[in-house]
Amino acid sequence: MIQCVQEKTKLLPESLRTPLLLFDIMGFSHREIADILDISLENTKVRLHRAHKQLKVILKKNAIWK
Repeated sequence: MIQCVQEKTKLLPESLRTPLLLFDIMGFSHREIADILDISLENTKVRLHRAHKQLKVILKKNAIWK
C-alpha cells in the first residue's frame, strides 16, 4: 500500500509534491522546507495542506481511501 501511495504522489504537481515528500517522507520541519524551497513559512503550510487534500482526492478516486 505504501508503494501505491508513493506512486499516486507522482500525480501531484511538483509544487505540491516536493513539500509533501520533504515533510511526510523525509521528516523536514515546515521551517526547513521553507528554507530549502526559498518560500515563506506560510506558503509551505498552504502547499502541504493542498498536497494532502489533493492526494486524498486521488486516493479516493482509486479506492485506496474510503
